[in-house]
Amino acid sequence: MQNIARSLLACSLAFFAGGLQADQQTGTRCRCNTRCLSRSQSGGWFTYRSENFELRSRTVLSDADYIVRRCEETRSVLLATWMPPFADKAWVTQCTVVVHTSAGAYSHQTGANAATKGVSSLEINDGRVWKRRVDLLADAPGWCDAVIPHELTHIVLADRFTAHQIPRWADEGFAILSESGNRLAESLHLVDISNRSGELIPLRDLLTASTYPQPPSRAKLFFAQSAAFSAFLAQDHQELLALRFAETGSEKGYDKATTDCAAATDLEDLDAQFHVWLRQRDVEAPKLVKQNADRREAILSTATMID
Repeated sequence: MQNIARSLLACSLAFFAGGLQADQQTGTRCRCNTRCLSRSQSGGWFTYRSENFELRSRTVLSDADYIVRRCEETRSVLLATWMPPFADKAWVTQCTVVVHTSAGAYSHQTGANAATKGVSSLEINDGRVWKRRVDLLADAPGWCDAVIPHELTHIVLADRFTAHQIPRWADEGFAILSESGNRLAESLHLVDISNRSGELIPLRDLLTASTYPQPPSRAKLFFAQSAAFSAFLAQDHQELLALRFAETGSEKGYDKATTDCAAATDLEDLDAQFHVWLRQRDVEAPKLVKQNADRREAILSTATMID
C-alpha cells in the first residue's frame, strides 16, 4: 500500500505573548511517579521519555514532567472516549512531541504559521501507524492545556483510520470537542450566525471536503461547522456513534452512513435534523458546553502541576 503522510494543522488559538521558563536541572529521573521514565541530552536536544511519548526540546523545560504527564493522561482519556478497547494498551511506536519555545523555530521546523500553535504529523502504511509526531509552540501561559487535547485527538484517531483517511470534518470537529467548553461555544455561535444569514456550508460539501475551503473566513466556518455537526452526532455522549458515522462515510459513502448510523432516511433528512438542532441551539448549547467541559475536566483533573 502506498505510504500515507498526513500533516494536520490545528486552528489558530488566541493567546497573550509569553513563554516557558527554563532551568538548569539535569537529573536522570523525572518527578512524575511512573509516567516519565527518563531524561537525556544529546546532539543539542533535551529528551524526556514516558511509556507512550518522547518529549524533545532545544532548551531545558522546567515543566517537562508536567507536559509528559499531561500527554499521557490526555491520551488515556481520549482513548477511553473514542476507542475504549485500546484505553489500557501502550503504543508500539511512541509519539514524539517537539516543544518549540519561539515562533521562528516553530515555523522553520513545521512550515506552519505560528498562529496555529500545533501541528500533528502521521505516517500510515500497511494498516498501521508507523510515526506519530506533534510540534507545539510554547509561547504563552496555558499553552499546554489548550493545544495538547486538540493535537492528540488527531494522533489517537489515526489508529481507527489506517485503511481510509479520516474525513477532514471529523478530524477537526472531534478535535475541537476535546478542547475547552469555550471553544465549542464559540463554534456554535459562529454557526448560528451563518445559519441565520444562509451562509452555512451544504452538509454534503462539508462531509466530503478533502481540503479546507477558501477564503480564510470560509475555512474558519468549516472548522466551526465541523465542530457543531460533530457535537450534533455525539450529543448525550454518543461519541462512538459519531465515530462510526465518520468511518462508514469514509469507506462506503455518506448515504450509507446516514441509513446505517443515524436516525435519518437519507442525507437530506439528516441535514434537516441538523438544522432543527441548530435552531434549538439556545436550549442545547449549555448542555453541550457542559458535556464538553465534563470531558475536559476529566483530562485536567488527572494530574496536578509540578512545582
